Amino acid sequence: MKRFCLWAGAVLALGAASAADPMPLTLRFGKGDLDKVPAGWKVDKTGKGDGSVWKVVADETAPSKTGFVLAQTAVSPNAMFNLCVSDKPELKDLEAKVAFKAVKGENDQGGGLVWRYQDANNYYICRCNPLENNFRVYKVVDGLRQQLATTKDEVMAKTGEWHTLSIKQVGNQIECSLDGKKLLEAKDDTFTKAGKVGLWTKADAQTYFDELHVVPLTSTAKEDAKEIEGTWVAVDAEQSGQKLPENVFKTIQLVLTADSYTVTVAGRLDKGTIKLMPNETPKAMDITGVEGPNKDKTILAIYELSGDTLKVCYALEGQKRPTELKSTPENKYFLVQYKRERP
Repeated sequence: MKRFCLWAGAVLALGAASAADPMPLTLRFGKGDLDKVPAGWKVDKTGKGDGSVWKVVADETAPSKTGFVLAQTAVSPNAMFNLCVSDKPELKDLEAKVAFKAVKGENDQGGGLVWRYQDANNYYICRCNPLENNFRVYKVVDGLRQQLATTKDEVMAKTGEWHTLSIKQVGNQIECSLDGKKLLEAKDDTFTKAGKVGLWTKADAQTYFDELHVVPLTSTAKEDAKEIEGTWVAVDAEQSGQKLPENVFKTIQLVLTADSYTVTVAGRLDKGTIKLMPNETPKAMDITGVEGPNKDKTILAIYELSGDTLKVCYALEGQKRPTELKSTPENKYFLVQYKRERP
């Protein structure tokens, strides 16, 4: 049991890692998809009833100069969110930008982007509403929309004119811009996994969209090192699917710097280094002990870092690297959840 406790604490310190940067992606619409949903896209909706009708239509004013755009054309119920989501890519950290033109709508107008889309009831959304002259970012959780931030002053995005809406999210930090000007910032830890990217309108908002640009953002070891530095305490731990007693994992104190870890358990020290690979999916690390019970041993692990919460899954018995943050009697992995200790 003590050996497992030491490994629970002896987990994170950051070394260098590198990976090729993913390529940006631009999605446009063409004549081949006229009057239908374009290939690689899926129509969905949040809410009940008939609505959320999307198709490619002709528009000579399209910013892409293709002459074709993707349009939401239905007069949907007032409580419905109309969704059209791209099958690929699935991203966690990203920048996305789209051109939009509000065409009509009596109860609602405009629209925006969705990202980290898990399903039709769970995602982030940033939208502009020309009727209300506001610009807001929300999360939709179990089908319920919750506002994260809004502009204090009115914004002007006239109906019938093209505008651009863009978002950026890294970790739990969200930025939203309208026509190239950053207007909103928010911080949220609800959706920590990668998700799809798509388009959104509400109710009877009939809107045209063009040129969706998506840029994957990669974490670097240096960036993760900065975010993870500090003191951490274990709040939950499982070995082979069995929960460890609280009086065991609560005794662990883990101190992380940019390139080392030190854990103290009942007066015993375990020190070492780690190679961080933040661009793997899931994020990976190689832990190497240099002093204490794990000296000269290397453990393969994966991790998830979100604000003040850190989860790590270790292959303590020399198994292959875990592929998910899950401990079972079959895989014999060691799973620990930590919370950052604040002064």
